[in-house]
Amino acid sequence: MTSSVPGQTPDHRDELLAQLRDLVPSAFSDGELDRDSLLAALGLGEEAEPAFAFTWPGIERARKDARSATTATLVPDEDASRNWGTARDVLVEGDNLQVLKLLKNG
Repeated sequence: MTSSVPGQTPDHRDELLAQLRDLVPSAFSDGELDRDSLLAALGLGEEAEPAFAFTWPGIERARKDARSATTATLVPDEDASRNWGTARDVLVEGDNLQVLKLLKNG
């Protein structure tokens, strides 16, 4: 009985890429390995500016306002509420930033 010899050797590169694709899918943009994305996923890449940014004039002022303390207080309005004593849900009205700060700390 003769054993057949394969006509070519297996491509270990394709096997390795398949394993990488399973482990780090974010490193493959458009199906191709992106070296910089792979290094970034491993924490070995250089700090780079993002490809896009959410910014506007006054963003630094908004960040400062978000970090500042609030003097607001949540006050229930029992007269405008339905079933105040048994209600399980709450509707909060007010300035979004102030309300979010209060809910975060609560």
